[in-house]
Amino acid sequence: MEGQRATRRSEIRLVCPCRLSDGMPLELDLRDVSPRGCRVKIGSLPLYIGQSMTIFPEGLNEFTGTVRRADETFAGVEFDRELPHPVFERLRCNFAAREEPAEPASEPEISTAPDQRDTTGNVSIEKPRPKAPYGSLAALSPTRGKRVFGTKRIVLP
Repeated sequence: MEGQRATRRSEIRLVCPCRLSDGMPLELDLRDVSPRGCRVKIGSLPLYIGQSMTIFPEGLNEFTGTVRRADETFAGVEFDRELPHPVFERLRCNFAAREEPAEPASEPEISTAPDQRDTTGNVSIEKPRPKAPYGSLAALSPTRGKRVFGTKRIVLP
């Protein structure tokens, strides 16, 4: 099938040094990688189809490639040799693209409802309970965080 990739691409975020075949050094912003190539965000220097380069990723041996696609923003680089599986996995796991928080954490809302005030008239803010581990039945328990003995509920500090 034409237009379909033979291998899966994994999103990564890695800024690494590179050297073009003519000796020009530059930094590449790798955006995704597969065993056969990568997509890079182009910085101040344009890349052209057919340019050869050597990429020096952090903590790994260098690898070489050729620019196969290029536009104003991104370029596709085909590696001269397929990346060994351990190298690909190290790139994929160590430099995986992290989701950035969409919104900054908001301040807790303070309610002035009469039932939210203590006996001195101060407003009390209820802290959110910590989440139970994934798959834990404690999340479903109405007595979560409390010890229950027999039929009476005894809250221990």
